[in-house]
Amino acid sequence: MPRYIQIDQFMKYVRLANPTFERRSRSGLRPLIDILNDNTCNLSKVHQALHKLRPGSVAKYCDAIWYLQATYPGLLYMVLPMGPLGKTNAAQYTKTPLLPNYDPSTRPPRRHKPPSRMLNQTVEQWLLKTPGTIGIMLIHLSDFQGQMNDMFNGRRVVDHMNSVLRIGQLRGCDLLCLFMKGDPVCSQLAATAKAFGGRKMDVRCSQRHMGARRIEYRNFANAHDNVVVMGFDANICVNANLFGAPEKLPDGSFVPPLTSMTNVVTSRAVLVTDGVIFPFSKSTTKGNMAC
Repeated sequence: MPRYIQIDQFMKYVRLANPTFERRSRSGLRPLIDILNDNTCNLSKVHQALHKLRPGSVAKYCDAIWYLQATYPGLLYMVLPMGPLGKTNAAQYTKTPLLPNYDPSTRPPRRHKPPSRMLNQTVEQWLLKTPGTIGIMLIHLSDFQGQMNDMFNGRRVVDHMNSVLRIGQLRGCDLLCLFMKGDPVCSQLAATAKAFGGRKMDVRCSQRHMGARRIEYRNFANAHDNVVVMGFDANICVNANLFGAPEKLPDGSFVPPLTSMTNVVTSRAVLVTDGVIFPFSKSTTKGNMAC
């Protein structure tokens, strides 16, 4: 196989991560770059070079490495060690039918409580390795929120969101943008969301938290084996969409929470909130959010 055709874009992500790349010393990424630039480049050589990278290099140049893994033809995906994941560790909620006594309108509310687990990988790593149909959902991100500047593992929430969108688009995922008013997504996410083209759906649902009031939202959830969720506010809007709220459909039944329709993956690093994540009721008791 000849030189990696996407090497220029790969190097763009390298230099975005480190504007002074190799000005003073040889980078641990250099052996991989030399292989990608060589006309004898092949799968085996790329695979071996990736395995030799140190966790610090993987963490620093993750955008470039994930881009390579998503675009190099035939490359078998591997979860490369990148040190402590912290709040970038992805959580998965397993699709679970609603119990007969589900009733988020009671006090205390009887909300949906699907099984959850930490995946010990980032959302991007999970996207790169998971088969089946995957959707990505942005919840109420029409405006840039101050907490989108919060830092997790060296970069802002908005940067983590753009990273997930970028890898999701390369992997062929579909995108649903749930919004109340204004633009479907804020300008800081607009370009990455636009790249989905015809795989992007905008769903406006005014005044209420739960997008499943709309048939388009429910169809999107039911059409995908897994849905990655990012959004604002994790304490209210995201929490209500995932686990339920006292909102009803025209037939009088409760609006179904997303985790009753599909598996959900998210992480603290792609959720916008101020402080600790609590249940929709704002009680200080332990909530549903595993991340």
